[in-house]
Amino acid sequence: MLARIINDGILQDDLRTVLILGSVMVGFSLLAFISGVLNSFYAGHAGQSTGFDLRNAMFKKIQRSS
Repeated sequence: MLARIINDGILQDDLRTVLILGSVMVGFSLLAFISGVLNSFYAGHAGQSTGFDLRNAMFKKIQRSS
């Protein structure tokens, strides 16, 4: 994508191409950022939920045996 900006936009003095392709690159960056944040949130939630379920199961088992 960067090669197209240079070859088709800058070298050809086509500001429109530079702006369009640059905007696409910024859009992809924002999409990657948002995806990373959501991934971290859901991974943390899954880990916390698993730990919670394991602790509850262990507590119930210990309570039954005593």
